[in-house]
Amino acid sequence: MSSWFEYRCIECGERRDPREKLYECPRCGGLLEIELDLGEVLERLDGKG
Repeated sequence: MSSWFEYRCIECGERRDPREKLYECPRCGGLLEIELDLGEVLERLDGKG
């Protein structure tokens, strides 16, 4: 993950950059969910990132 979060399609698993303005997967039309890098999120909350 290049960011602390990204889009992931719940149907095919395609991962997309969150800077793209997407509402559905361009590969299969499935729904996108937000997947977090919890390690990065915790670092940001602790003030280390």
